[in-house]
Parts: sequence; C-alpha cells; structure tokens
Amino acid sequence: MASIDRTAYPRFEPIPHARELTEYFTPTAEEIAFGHTLVRRNASVFTVILLLKCAQYLGYVPALTEIPSAIINHVRTCLRLPAHLVPLSEPPRTLRRHYRALRAYLGLHPGHSHAARRLAIAAVVDAAQVLAQPADLINVAVEHLRRHAYELPSFPTLDRMVQRVRTVVHNRLFAQVMGQLTPAAMARLERLLTTTKIGERQTAFQHLKDAPTHFPPEIGRSFSRYLLENTLVVAVEEQPHSCLHAPRAGRDTCKAWRMRVCCASGPGRRVIVCVASSG
Repeated sequence: MASIDRTAYPRFEPIPHARELTEYFTPTAEEIAFGHTLVRRNASVFTVILLLKCAQYLGYVPALTEIPSAIINHVRTCLRLPAHLVPLSEPPRTLRRHYRALRAYLGLHPGHSHAARRLAIAAVVDAAQVLAQPADLINVAVEHLRRHAYELPSFPTLDRMVQRVRTVVHNRLFAQVMGQLTPAAMARLERLLTTTKIGERQTAFQHLKDAPTHFPPEIGRSFSRYLLENTLVVAVEEQPHSCLHAPRAGRDTCKAWRMRVCCASGPGRRVIVCVASSG
C-alpha cells in the first residue's frame, strides 16, 4: 500500500494555520442560507456547513470524526453558535440525503460512479506506461478526478485500483519485451546477473548502475560502443541532453544516448543508461 504522505491526496493538516482557517473554512452568507434551507435545527445547520466547507477543501465529504477541532471551532464561531454545541451525528439515511445536496450545490459528480471509475482507470493506464511508483499514479488519478469535478473516493479505494491497473499494464510491457528476446540475448543478459570470479560481490549489472564520473568525450563514445556490443538495447534514443558533468558553457551542445537495457531474469528488472558525449 502506498503511503498517503507521499501523494497529493488531499487531507487535513493536524493543526491548521489561522490564515488557512479564514481563507478556506469561513462560510459565506450564501452558504449559510443554503444550510438553513436544507435543515432547521442549529446543530444540523452546523453539521451541514461544516461538511460543506470540508468538501470544498478536500474534494470529498469526510467523516465528522476526521475533522480537526480547530476547524470545528472556527466554523462554530463564524455561525455564532454556543461554545457547547457540537456537530450533530445524523442517521445514515439523513446523511446520504445531505451528501446528495452537498454534491449538487458544489457541482461534484459522485466518486463511486462507473463514470468516475472509468476516468480514473483510463488515466492510470496511460500514466503507467511511463511511471512505476504507485504514489505517482495515485496523483494522476486525483488530478483527473478533480479536473472533471468528481468526488474523490477514499484513499484505500484509489490505492487498490492503482495497484491492480499497474500490475496489468507492467505485466503487459514485460511480456512484450520478453517476447522480443532471442535465446542468445537472454543468455547474455543472464550473465549480467552472475559473478564470474570467486569472491566477487558485484555483478556486471550492478556496475551498470554505478553513478557516472567525469570523463573525456572519447571515453564516453568508447563506453557507449561497449554497451551496444555487449548488452541487448531495446531502444536507443539520440537526443540533446544537458550533461551535468560537462562545463556550463558546453552543456547546450552535449548529446546523450539513452539506452533501455531489459534483463531477462525476472519481470520488472530494468535500467536506463545515459551516456553523454560532446559534439
């Protein structure tokens, strides 16, 4: 399961700043009037306005128990309600009716609908072609859902969906690469994962992942030829590249060969090697 802290999934700050409370959680006269048209009792109005401001901030309606006390106290003060008044826990049927009214007022489409699910899956399928981290894929789904005014599903729901889609897409990519390998190429890649000398701790594959050091352009060209001759290169792209190891004046004229080396031993083992040379 991906960590919610590493994603852009909206959530409350443990201790909201006073400026955030004023900017995001102060109800307008129109919103207060909407609350009074929906319910009558002060405790119920308090609940509706509180959920309304939280849904505006998060993109989904949270549970009352998840709302920080600082936000509750701020909304209570703005509504000029007694300090002892707490948000009313409505029955589930009443809450569902409130949720529908809040979505209609905010222009949010239900996040549990088939349309929302199809939109999120399509976005993650496209992103999984180039992204591997679940947190990045969750961010893509959140961005597309909010852009199209869909209420966000719960984080565990998004995480499970992303894990399933990511597994399907990446298995398809791995199968496509494996299907292009000849027996000789597979044997050559297998040798990258084994040591050749007694007591040797690092394989050739580990050496390929070593950080590059500064070297003259002719060594870079020689190294790139070595890689092309001794490894299976599925894709080679020659493109302008800003070489961080080159002098600042020569960075614009630096080119790089970007090589994807796919290992046949086990799915998902990939490394991208960038070799820079001037000219």
